[in-house]
Amino acid sequence: MDDAESPPIEAALSDGTRVLVRAFRASDRSMLEEAWFDLSPQTIVQRFQRAVTHLTDAELAHLVDSVDQVNHLAWGAMDAEREPPRGLGIARCIRMADDPAQAELAIVVIDAVQGLGLGTLLTRSLARAAHAQGIERLVGYVQSDNTPAIRMIEACGGRVARKGWGTIEVHVPTDV
Repeated sequence: MDDAESPPIEAALSDGTRVLVRAFRASDRSMLEEAWFDLSPQTIVQRFQRAVTHLTDAELAHLVDSVDQVNHLAWGAMDAEREPPRGLGIARCIRMADDPAQAELAIVVIDAVQGLGLGTLLTRSLARAAHAQGIERLVGYVQSDNTPAIRMIEACGGRVARKGWGTIEVHVPTDV
């Protein structure tokens, strides 16, 4: 999918911060690496379900090089008023091999802009792009005490179901 099929979205967060949300590109790698330092240990655990001190070269390659916007989709947000742009968050999904109509969802937003609507904007943007690729639902896992993420999923039309000790499985339709 090229940029002509997926136009960037300009929006304002609830605090007035202007953001640009668009399909992630391999050239965004350095922005992704720099944004890592804007994540608190708690945010990292909430995203990766474990403590992670850094991303390995293999993890970075997976997060960047395997994005094809068909089976591994990613949409990123950046501060529209800053040059060079600062990465603010990313939402991605990877199509499940055993059920091509479903994809695993992951979202992370830097701490400085959490709670301002960026997670919702990213999730809805990703859902629309996934829908265009034939993906009908996004499935992810959220820590049961991550109330803001649960509210964000529900704001995107998603639902939650208990799954495992301390973890909630979430389902988000892509026809938003």
